[in-house]
Amino acid sequence: MTHTDLVELHEKTGVPVFLGVQAGDHLIYIAEAGSDRMAGFAARSNIRRTVLGTAGGKVRLAARPDAERESYLRRHTGEESELVDRFIEEYADIVETRLATNLTRKGKRYAIATIVHNQSGDAVAAVTLVGPTAKIQPRAKRLGQLLLRQVDLWAQRSVTPREPI
Repeated sequence: MTHTDLVELHEKTGVPVFLGVQAGDHLIYIAEAGSDRMAGFAARSNIRRTVLGTAGGKVRLAARPDAERESYLRRHTGEESELVDRFIEEYADIVETRLATNLTRKGKRYAIATIVHNQSGDAVAAVTLVGPTAKIQPRAKRLGQLLLRQVDLWAQRSVTPREPI
């Protein structure tokens, strides 16, 4: 996928789009498109987010092999026990729908995320739509379907190296 893909997704949805990768116990945003001042500032000033505290992190965690996921959850049952419990409750739905959601900023921001796979089927990143709860949550089902359709198209692309190795 390219930055142009993120911009296109933003234009189709009308909401900010963030691309995140997992680094250890954190989700790190590495690209964005269409973010408003507040979302863009928050993403750039705090690029490391806890996995369990983000929609992108939750969908990444759900895509991990069972042993890795269970090990991660066991390591976080102390301070994050409420988030671990919430993830466990949401897990089956995340696997079934391929989407995770999250509320932040005391319920004022809503996020919907799914996994980006490479051609081998490996989960490599999470793409998240984020915006005001009043704007996103009523459209969550439609936005989720659009998000899944886009990432499925990205995964089907033919990838050829830029130069022979």
